[in-house]
Amino acid sequence: MDAAARAAGGEGMSEYCWRLRCAICGKFVSYDADFCVRWGRSGDSEPPDPDYYCQKCVESEKEFYRKQGRPPSSYRPSNWEADLAHELGYERAPYGWVKKEEREE
Repeated sequence: MDAAARAAGGEGMSEYCWRLRCAICGKFVSYDADFCVRWGRSGDSEPPDPDYYCQKCVESEKEFYRKQGRPPSSYRPSNWEADLAHELGYERAPYGWVKKEEREE
C-alpha cells in the first residue's frame, strides 16, 4: 500500500498520523495541550478545527498579547487566553472580551 492510501485511512495507518501539532511551531503536543477554537467565517457549515499550543508558544503568545494590552478573541478561548484576559482586566462577553468597568467607591 502506498503512502497516499495509508494517509487516507487504509491498512497500516499508524497513530503517528493522528498526533496533534502546535498551531504555531508545528511541534507535536499531548492530548491535554491547551487549545482554542477560532471564529469561523459566515459560509462555514461547521466550526473550525481547534488550534493546539505547546507550552513554549503559549508563553510567547501571552507575552505578545501582554504588550498589546488586550487578549485575543476566540469562539472557544483557551485556558491561557482566559487567564490573560482576567490578568489584563477583561471579562467574557458574548462575542469576545470587554474591559471591566472601574467601580467608583
